[in-house]
Amino acid sequence: MMRKIMAGLCLMLALCGALMLGASAEAARDVTKDCQIKIKGGGRKALKAMTDRNYLTYANLPKDAVIEITPGRQAPGSILVQFYDRATRVEIWAQVDGEWSLVAERGAYLSDWVVLPEGATAARVTAADKSRLFLAELTVYGRGDRPDSSPEWVELDKADLMLVACHPDDELLWFGGMLPTYAGERGLRVQVVYGVPSTPQRRLELLDGLWHCGVKAYPEFLGLPDRFAKTLKQAYTRWNRGRIQEKLTGLIRRYRPEVVATHDFKGEYGHGGHEAIADSVTKSVGYAADGQKYPASGEAYGVWQVKKLYIHLWKENQLRLDWHRPLDAFGGRDGLTVATEALAMHHSQTARGWEMEDGGACDNRLFGLYMTQVGPDEAGNDLFEHIGPEESAPEESAERIESVDLDEEEAGETEERGPEI
Repeated sequence: MMRKIMAGLCLMLALCGALMLGASAEAARDVTKDCQIKIKGGGRKALKAMTDRNYLTYANLPKDAVIEITPGRQAPGSILVQFYDRATRVEIWAQVDGEWSLVAERGAYLSDWVVLPEGATAARVTAADKSRLFLAELTVYGRGDRPDSSPEWVELDKADLMLVACHPDDELLWFGGMLPTYAGERGLRVQVVYGVPSTPQRRLELLDGLWHCGVKAYPEFLGLPDRFAKTLKQAYTRWNRGRIQEKLTGLIRRYRPEVVATHDFKGEYGHGGHEAIADSVTKSVGYAADGQKYPASGEAYGVWQVKKLYIHLWKENQLRLDWHRPLDAFGGRDGLTVATEALAMHHSQTARGWEMEDGGACDNRLFGLYMTQVGPDEAGNDLFEHIGPEESAPEESAERIESVDLDEEEAGETEERGPEI
């Protein structure tokens, strides 16, 4: 009996502790429907398009449009802005004690979160450069901690791991739990690079998936057209081989990753685009260390020697990564589970039948050590075996781009007054 009483008391104390912790660290709630939103220059159709939680619809607003958010049942505490197709410079204004002030300027990322100052009773969003505004979604949150779905992207000064994928969702399908394990659980600086930006919908989906996996660095895109190829030769007739390799070389020098991982040389299921990315990555890793190759990026960033290069399914020096290991950063869920959750955010692709596989012919656990500067793997279960990530404070390795910089003349002319609606 005493054992049962003690167990009950322990449970009650644990629950009380959890409730107290939740009260002190409660995430802000979506209050979009509890606020009044009006658009100068756009009607109900535009409002519906940017609040319907559908990345296929968007508001196409004129350059002088003003979006005003006022309290209904709730006052705004923060705003998530998600652009369609391309980011546009926008200004976020807040009203405190009847006075309007400029809170932030955004436009660096397709998806961005802005906190309003304490006491804000209203907010406005307007185009900063007087161009048309294309908004896929605008979500208003109340007061509280940053919601898990609202990203605060950073730009890395240096990466530990660079993962180069061909299309949005490839970073999950063919690399399994790599991102949750190395970015989310181990907290390494992970830079993802995509060959094909694909559609606006897929770009927003990939941002959701990356953030869910714990990736904090905004991805890079090579800007290749989305054209299917059956062979490597066919891919290079549709894409400029030299341009791909020059861009990749520049990105490797820019981010200086210790480890690089990319696609199967045979394109997983025979996709020529995947083959072209794998081929270009292997060559670019070598070029990045050669000062005679692509001197422009060499002068800008210096040369860089990657320590290890892994190729998916490469049979030599192959390791098998464990994606079923419980991850503390995700409440004990394993890497494959978190990656599967992230893949579910790629609605455009899951609707076409793409699913995460555990094993199989394209086993996303298998990677071969194609190049190494630190010797062969011995334990064979870690991309960073024999590598100690650089010790540096987070603020030295990552910087959040809070706004688009104004030149001195523009900055001097900026007035602290809200846009009229």
